[in-house]
Order: sequence, then structure tokens, then C-alpha cells
Amino acid sequence: MIKEKNEPTLKSVARSVDTLAQKVDDLTQTVGSLAGTVDDLARMTAKGFESMATKQELQAVENKVQKLEDNMTDGFSLVMEALRPMQRNYDALNDDLGLRMSTVEARLTKVERKISV
Repeated sequence: MIKEKNEPTLKSVARSVDTLAQKVDDLTQTVGSLAGTVDDLARMTAKGFESMATKQELQAVENKVQKLEDNMTDGFSLVMEALRPMQRNYDALNDDLGLRMSTVEARLTKVERKISV
């Protein structure tokens, strides 16, 4: 039998098979590596969900924050209530001091005129 020009030889077919086998081995290693990476990502994701708060835990925190806000509002109201009498006293003293200062200034002006300063 006469061999045609484009007809592959047994040697070239063997080389092609060896090349394909090497590529299959490389792809197998790549798939194995990717599988390991996917497994690592799955473990990391699972670990992240383990430390994530549940809806009940978040609700408990919200309730605590609300209680703190209520306590702060109540405490602020008590402080303001305690300060009201002091504010009234301050206003009364301020008004009285203003009148007294006016009287003192008027008297001082009279004295200055009398002594011609």
C-alpha cells in the first residue's frame, strides 16, 4: 500500500496522543486546584454565616438600644425639671441685679455731678 502525503504516520499519531494525554493531565490538575479553591470558599462562607447575628439577636440589640434611648430621654426630662426652679431663680436675680445696677449707676452719676468729676 502506498502512503499518501496527508496520511498520518503511526509515529505522528502517537505524538498527538501523547500531547493530548499531557493536556488532559494538565486540565485534571487545574480542575483539582479549582475544586480545592471552591471547597476553601465554601468553608469561608460557612464560617462567615456562623458568626452572623440572627434576627432574634438583632431584635434583642434593637430593644436594648430603645431602652437606652428611653432612659436617656427620661433622665434628660428629670434634669430639665430639676433645672427649672434654678432658671427661675436666675431670672429673678438677673432682673433684680439689673434694677440695682441701674440705681447704682444713677446715684454714681449724681455724685459725680456734685463733685464735678
